[in-house]
Amino acid sequence: MKKFIFSSIMLCLTFQLSMAAEKPFVKKRNDSQTTKHVEARKKQLMPVLQLAAANQRISNVTPDSVTLYEYNNGNWDLAFTAKLTYHTSGAISGLLLYLPPPLSLPIGNYVITYNAAGKLTSLQQNIFLPTPSVEFKIEQRYDANQNLVSVRYFENMNGSLVLSSGDSATYTYSGGALVGVETSYYDDFLSSWQKSSRYTNMQFNAQSHVTGVRMQFWDDFSNQWSTEILQYSGVEWGLGFPGLNYLTGIEEIKASDLFAIQIVPDYLPVTSPTAYMEVAVIGTVLDTLSRASSTITSGRVSRITTETYTSGSWLQDYRSNYTYDANNRIVMVVEQGYNGLTWEDDYKYEWTFNAQNSLTKQEEWFNNGTSLQIGYGQAYEYLYMANNFPFQIIDKYYDSFLMSYVNSEKRVYNFGSFNTGVAELKASSLEVYPNPVQDVLKVRFKSETTGMATLKVLNVQGQAVYMQEIAVFDGENTTQIPFQEMTAGIYLLKVETAGKSQVIRIVK
Repeated sequence: MKKFIFSSIMLCLTFQLSMAAEKPFVKKRNDSQTTKHVEARKKQLMPVLQLAAANQRISNVTPDSVTLYEYNNGNWDLAFTAKLTYHTSGAISGLLLYLPPPLSLPIGNYVITYNAAGKLTSLQQNIFLPTPSVEFKIEQRYDANQNLVSVRYFENMNGSLVLSSGDSATYTYSGGALVGVETSYYDDFLSSWQKSSRYTNMQFNAQSHVTGVRMQFWDDFSNQWSTEILQYSGVEWGLGFPGLNYLTGIEEIKASDLFAIQIVPDYLPVTSPTAYMEVAVIGTVLDTLSRASSTITSGRVSRITTETYTSGSWLQDYRSNYTYDANNRIVMVVEQGYNGLTWEDDYKYEWTFNAQNSLTKQEEWFNNGTSLQIGYGQAYEYLYMANNFPFQIIDKYYDSFLMSYVNSEKRVYNFGSFNTGVAELKASSLEVYPNPVQDVLKVRFKSETTGMATLKVLNVQGQAVYMQEIAVFDGENTTQIPFQEMTAGIYLLKVETAGKSQVIRIVK
């Protein structure tokens, strides 16, 4: 039960893994020991931990808890509630998990720490029941330039935390500029750190984007650096520069991460350069391998084409075609391979957004031998507050057997007092202040039981402009409702519990 709940809570957050592939500019070459190690660790971690950093805060409204429901046999079953605490930077610093009623017991938490620069330094998972223990921990270290130098993953083995995997990097600077990086990974089988790759002759443009680099990889069989060096030159980033990510690390975790999986697609093709030349260097011998070029349409990259150099000629190999919406977002990518005569579709990725710019659907298609077939899909339904900030999200997944989207889970974000079934209101106990209200409406009421209550703010047309589901305790309860984004006028606050409701008039 505890493992299920801990894995479920992580679906409320996202974890963006920044991985250094063996040959990031050549899509088809990805077979190094380092890459295999990272992929294996990714598969290991994803069911347990899916945390990530969104690029920015989405609102100044910060949820203090999230309630998760799971869809079973046509009903939404309450799974758990999690209370959130925050670092002074706005990043999440803690997550306290409660079992659903009637137990309503705290079962564990996540504790997250940051350094003075706001960089995440540790994330620890603790379990309270049935026996207190530390189940999992991640430690991250940085150099003076705040570049990530190590990520270490610890797991509970027979009651003790044991290093199970990790990555490290050593940076070389010249005159304050980065000129080289050497990476290694922790091999849990050998219980030692193994060299992985190194980057030298790094070149940057005025925007600090990499324009050239030499890459060399450690050969596990000969136990030395490979004699072949891959040299990249003329590198361009027409889809945006992703930054220098040499390790698999966790960025700071903000309140907006609760919604990042809906607002920021899981995959955006911005980590690949739009142009480069790849040459293999062995001693003094240069062997041209491949190159990439881009097609610009209406000022945007519409296609990236990769060619391989064979027998003195350039042969078309692979290309990615990009489609944009009116907001300049990439909403479709079609990847094609060249069979010598025509281009054939290999994969297709699609993203759909609503009027509030929230992601409503993302799909991945693959070639089944005759045509493109959907292999993965997620869809999202939202309820919004007056400022277009989502307070409820329903996740759906594509069922390949039913060939349709089915409900998976529902998350309700609470913006008031945190509590942990359905409560019963005490008659005529509802109070609000100040009224008229300008910014924040404080709500106070009494309940005769412990359970869940729903607060709705209705406009004069009877439309819900805000909804908050909270857990309440027997006795007096208080919460707050943000009114900053609501227009001046008359509203009704409706509090519903166990088939009972109370309504009070609000003026702004």
